[in-house]
Amino acid sequence: MEQKTSSFDRVLGAWDILVIAFGAMIGWGWVVSTGTWIQDGGILTVIIGAAGILLIVASTITGSVSTLAPQAFVGSDTGTTIKAVLAVAVMTPFYFIGFDVIPQAAEEIKVPLKKIGSILILSVVCAVLFYALVIVAVGLVLTGPEILASENGTGLVTADAMAKAMNSVTMAKVIIIGGMCGIITSWNSFLMGGSRALYSMAESYMVPKFFAKLHPQYKTPVNALYVIPNSGATRYQRILSQSI
Repeated sequence: MEQKTSSFDRVLGAWDILVIAFGAMIGWGWVVSTGTWIQDGGILTVIIGAAGILLIVASTITGSVSTLAPQAFVGSDTGTTIKAVLAVAVMTPFYFIGFDVIPQAAEEIKVPLKKIGSILILSVVCAVLFYALVIVAVGLVLTGPEILASENGTGLVTADAMAKAMNSVTMAKVIIIGGMCGIITSWNSFLMGGSRALYSMAESYMVPKFFAKLHPQYKTPVNALYVIPNSGATRYQRILSQSI
């Protein structure tokens, strides 16, 4: 059987595709339409990376291991501790949704296909390290009661940790801005994955051929890129109108 030739331009390097997956899991930036993430989406990457690194460094300098030690495990007995660990473990997979963008964009990756699996694993490892460092950073600065007070107050524990570490309420806004950039870049990543999935389904006659149309210049599935965000926005508007 003759192998199908990809219609996509191979514009994604190993670093690009790693950032796509890492962006979906953590929020690092990449612009899906043209592939020029360094020029167009680099500012979001800088903001998120700077905010995270600033929190980690500030917490390391101003925090204390004595603050973190009592929070290492929850519960006064082994059974309670195991239940707490399992409760977190159940939620953990949802934090790593996003590495699946890599196989969805495989046709556009200009690296050997055998390396895609390694890049996928590396993206998950990077996400694990980032989450772990942020958790430790918060624990170094805030005590258990302070974390509970933050959850019941602002609900922004990481931002409150930054405010205490830097002794400035203004610095909490840096984390909030970084989080907003993370949401935007995560949407970009999922938009890319969803549009490529629709394109592949259209090529296999599973959905209308309408979704298989490629942009004449950027070779991206332009109709899918239009339909997905508009469908999401319409659904969100309906939910919002029902809640008012």
